[in-house]
Amino acid sequence: MQRYLVLAALAGCATPYAYHFQLAEAPAPAGDTFEDAVVKARLRVDGDAIKLDLTNKTDEVMQVQWSKIKLDRGDGTTTALHAASDLGWITPGASAQADLVPVAFPREGDAALAYQNRRIELAVPVIAKREPSTYHFHFVVSVKPE
Repeated sequence: MQRYLVLAALAGCATPYAYHFQLAEAPAPAGDTFEDAVVKARLRVDGDAIKLDLTNKTDEVMQVQWSKIKLDRGDGTTTALHAASDLGWITPGASAQADLVPVAFPREGDAALAYQNRRIELAVPVIAKREPSTYHFHFVVSVKPE
């Protein structure tokens, strides 16, 4: 009987996992920054938010469509994200910092391990120089026991 209690106790202990997110568009060692002629974007996943620092490199105001940002989880599911506060337009040369929420990943068991080496995509729609476009940022996920 004691053997069954020990096995039942061990079966209930799921291993907690920690995540690491590598921005695919950013060469190492920077690892978290993307830049082109229109924007400079620094992205990192921190707890339950994606931290996005976005700089407008154009000479016109830029509109980020904050309510249309989406996270493709790489398994056929998509999460709509929003900025924790209203950020409005980004003036030329200025930056905006947004905590994009909610972001939640499973912390234990097979659900967490399913993210190992998965590629997830953050889609950020913007209007810059009067042209709508969407920036697609890709993260490669690694999962390790804590």
